Amino acid sequence: MSESEEEEPFIEENRARVSFWRRVWEKLSFLKNYETIKEVRIMDRRLGYIYYGCFALIVLYLVIFVFLINKAYLDQEKAQGSAYVRVLGQAVSGLDYAWDAAEQNPWGLETNTAFIPSKVIVTQRQAQGICPDPYLYCESDSDCQPIDIPNVVEGKSCQETAEGTKGCTAWRWCPPESSESTEYYLENASEQLVWGRYRVEFKRIKEEVKENYSTEGLLIYPDPKANTWEVSDLTQLAGFNFSDIVEKGAVVQVLWVIKCTVTLSEDCEDYLEVKRVDDIEGGGYAVYHSYYYREGDLLYRDLYHMKGVKFLFKVTGIYITPSLYKAVLQFASALGLLIAATAITDGVMLNLLKEKSHFRKLKIQETEDLND
Repeated sequence: MSESEEEEPFIEENRARVSFWRRVWEKLSFLKNYETIKEVRIMDRRLGYIYYGCFALIVLYLVIFVFLINKAYLDQEKAQGSAYVRVLGQAVSGLDYAWDAAEQNPWGLETNTAFIPSKVIVTQRQAQGICPDPYLYCESDSDCQPIDIPNVVEGKSCQETAEGTKGCTAWRWCPPESSESTEYYLENASEQLVWGRYRVEFKRIKEEVKENYSTEGLLIYPDPKANTWEVSDLTQLAGFNFSDIVEKGAVVQVLWVIKCTVTLSEDCEDYLEVKRVDDIEGGGYAVYHSYYYREGDLLYRDLYHMKGVKFLFKVTGIYITPSLYKAVLQFASALGLLIAATAITDGVMLNLLKEKSHFRKLKIQETEDLND
């Protein structure tokens, strides 16, 4: 084999390699071009109306919506605070029964809640024994088998209850609550007062504490700085009347908002956001507690079943102040958005108007190849 025949495969391989890189370079030919902005003043009233109309709409959006309505130049900090709530006064049912805050919970009060009963059912002299349970309904003894009712000690017998229905016998406090228990409706419960105090601490924007613990006296709603409300006022703020929940009770969440805005003088306002959080159809709220005593060797109790409204207080603080960083950020975004007026006008000019080819020649000019 001659020397030229030996070199021929090598030459073909190099030629293929050069051809490959040439194709790659042609694909990257855009790297050899540069596009610069060409300013063209086009005397066309349609384009002028479109440009300045878009420009005006963008400016109005930035001034009215961004700065005046949303106040995007302001910085804001939210902080969770603590509430301390007390019930003032007492409610009575004629001369038979009186209720005050000491009966709310014999084991201690939750500092951020308040409970006001509307109805109290008292079952006296309950003692432990076997008696029919009205909640374990039955028709005959066969319906009362311990294997079907595993949470009671005895359930083999079906007997008549004080309600006139039948229930399985069970080891429990007897007699159970029934129509023979004494019911008290607290007439002036809706007029009792709920007194609240708050404390909230800000840390990020400014280390500062806002609280009303030092406020002397009660400021009763609708005072702008109110710290005390009648029960009926709170239920109406939640969208219902106290009389609507007398039989079943309700749970109401009260969000106490402390909003501080820094202007020439720091101004703080507080207001309530109140809503009912239990199920209106099948909800309600009730509290049970008992008083125990002995007579000889027998232990007795008086059961108090109270239905009413429970208020859950939460405190949220909002601190608002002008921010140079937020203002600069909004102005920078505004400048970027103003470019949209030019982009919209160019889009209409080059794609929608019938003279678009003429406008394209005016706006886009290609030079000859200036490469060596």
